[in-house]
Amino acid sequence: MIRVQEQAIITALKPTVNRDNVKFLTQWTPKNVAKPSEANIIVTTTDAITNVTRQVANSLFKGRLANQLGIGYNTLIAHLNNDTTVWSPAFGFAVSIREEGATVAPRPLGPTLNTNAIQHVDIDSLPDGIHALHQDKETVHDTYLSPAQAAKALDNKVEFKYIERYVNIEKPVATTQGTFFFVKNPNYVVATNIQGGSNNPKGAKVAMVMHDIKHDVWVTFKSKADTSRFIWRVVNRSQAFDRYLADPKLLYKGELSFYYSNAVPSGVNVIDTTAYFKLIGRSHYNQ
Repeated sequence: MIRVQEQAIITALKPTVNRDNVKFLTQWTPKNVAKPSEANIIVTTTDAITNVTRQVANSLFKGRLANQLGIGYNTLIAHLNNDTTVWSPAFGFAVSIREEGATVAPRPLGPTLNTNAIQHVDIDSLPDGIHALHQDKETVHDTYLSPAQAAKALDNKVEFKYIERYVNIEKPVATTQGTFFFVKNPNYVVATNIQGGSNNPKGAKVAMVMHDIKHDVWVTFKSKADTSRFIWRVVNRSQAFDRYLADPKLLYKGELSFYYSNAVPSGVNVIDTTAYFKLIGRSHYNQ
């Protein structure tokens, strides 16, 4: 049957070789051949704090560049030569994509990634850790060692980029426990190997110092959990310290104040718990 069809086509078209009257059934245009752009494509990012822009990648090939950024080809095209930014999963920050010499189109209406630095928070004076602030930007909900630990504690999620990308950015992040601004001291190095650990955010190991006014002594504790164990003999009341850490003038039972380890007044002598327990003759606040 196939041979009959083939012969019928030959009879109808009468093809010849190396002649001007050669006929083709279709005109094929290759769709998947990688073709370079006419101009080099530049990828840049702008630091939200210093406002310094730097180039992070470039290529003549859109498909290769999309793979390098960890985004889809259509996403790259949508942001190419536009006054927008797009989150690069591969690089871990927002980028702009433009061809050299191209005219940048105005920013379209609609939601885009906010990269404005957070306002009205003195991040340079912050103690170590990733701090979740309430909407007033003064009340500390809790402090974590890393965005990963915050995501695990607040939402029980392994994915944490939705928090990490907005650290020190003027955009609150919605979680199951509330909506918070996330901030950190620029000099604080995030412990990248810290995952969520316990589901309980109160167990974050952030060092703190207690001032025992009665004995006029300053004591360092390795974490909120250790301090909670000393005060209440349990580790799951760590969050109760937040109001005292936010305002060290507040006193617990009129005789204890609490500080983050790098917020202790200068000139004070801080001792460890071993020396403190020996001094007061017990290992718990209420023996």
